[in-house]
Amino acid sequence: MSKLRAAAISFAGGHPQAYSGGLADHFEVELVAVAEVPGENARCDLAEAFAEVHGVPHVEDYVEMLDSFQPDVVSLCVPPASNAEVIVAAAERGIHILSEKPVSDSLASAERALAAVKASGVCFSLDVPNACFPRPLADAQDRARSGGIGKPRVAYCHCLQPKGPRYTYTIVDGEKVTAKYGELPNHGPYGFLAVSKALGQRLRSVFARRNAFFYEHYRDVGHEDMCVATVTFGGGAVANIVVGRTPTLSLPTTEFRLEIIGSAGSVYVDDAMGDKFKIWGPFNDGKDPFERGGLAHQYYTPAHTELYINDVVDAIITGRPPRITVDDALDVIRFIDGCYRSAETGQPVFFGHGAW
Repeated sequence: MSKLRAAAISFAGGHPQAYSGGLADHFEVELVAVAEVPGENARCDLAEAFAEVHGVPHVEDYVEMLDSFQPDVVSLCVPPASNAEVIVAAAERGIHILSEKPVSDSLASAERALAAVKASGVCFSLDVPNACFPRPLADAQDRARSGGIGKPRVAYCHCLQPKGPRYTYTIVDGEKVTAKYGELPNHGPYGFLAVSKALGQRLRSVFARRNAFFYEHYRDVGHEDMCVATVTFGGGAVANIVVGRTPTLSLPTTEFRLEIIGSAGSVYVDDAMGDKFKIWGPFNDGKDPFERGGLAHQYYTPAHTELYINDVVDAIITGRPPRITVDDALDVIRFIDGCYRSAETGQPVFFGHGAW
């Protein structure tokens, strides 16, 4: 079988070296071209350098590149304001897509773009690998979703970084301009996806509060450094999700914690525990009905980015859905939008999903 022809579009947003680089390095992939999206945020310098390292052409117009090189798959690290139009252009040409988060800076354009993806039938996945690819986390999610702890009822997750403040400004024509959003679109996808992949349920409602709880710099520009959300899901589960930045210097670079409580047990993942997760349930010897017992599962795994790239490439080749699907991406952008709207109105925002 011939290799998948891949292209990288934009180096202006997210982590292009991780995702475009990871795709280019995959043994079943051949990088054929690199392009930037024209505009004020274009990083042609980074795109040209990446193309030179990999020995492929750099094309200034991404549409021209799509038509001329006809890649099978593209890796997009496009800023949110332009990302949806690039997704549509790729989907309409039957090109599979790996996209940075978020899909767009507006719910309406994200929904249009993801509708185009569904209509085209291409494989689409969202670059949020550490929400569901580290092996302990993935196994905990699979255990919860498959009934290993009974019916999942309640969840808690937080994804926090002590590194701040960041990303409150962007550069436009050499001038510093206030960024459109705060930390919710940056960290929200991790917390939400970690929970939803464990529950196997679609987003139903969001009730949120956001604020500059810790950093004056965020307060000065009107942005949140943290968001606290209560989320309900179509299958009846409820979750509390806390995402953002904290000044607590004792935290690791990123502190991630997930607990899913089911009708017959619970699973717990904390990156402070290292490469393992714990499951509690009826694992005792039967002598004490109140002794729940517990098991710790430990792994040594490849980097989550590598696992993510492997998953998407295999999904394209075999025709199966990727672990992070287009519906997941849709619920992520709805979660973000719902948090902002709920925080503004003080009311929950409903999306109407029933159980899967």
